[in-house]
Amino acid sequence: MASTNDTEGQQGFAERALTIVNQKLGARKLLCQLCGDSNWGLESQPAYVPVLDAVSRKPLVSDSKQEALPLLALTCKNCGNTLLMNTKVLGLNELEEPS
Repeated sequence: MASTNDTEGQQGFAERALTIVNQKLGARKLLCQLCGDSNWGLESQPAYVPVLDAVSRKPLVSDSKQEALPLLALTCKNCGNTLLMNTKVLGLNELEEPS
């Protein structure tokens, strides 16, 4: 069960992520590449995706928290297409908390 601080951190991450994505878009709308819709859902915390070397199967991303790449997940509410954006590039790493 999430504590009050966990819930506040998740809301803080989602709000800040949405602000940054909107700043990057400016006046443009983000359209889904599959269906053309512009109705997106934003996950409240990062998705952690392991990145492994194809030959050795060893992690390519090494982080003291976790050996995975932290990503922001935006999902089209019409067709389910999901966009993944690197949270480190977006400047969201201080709010990341692996679950």
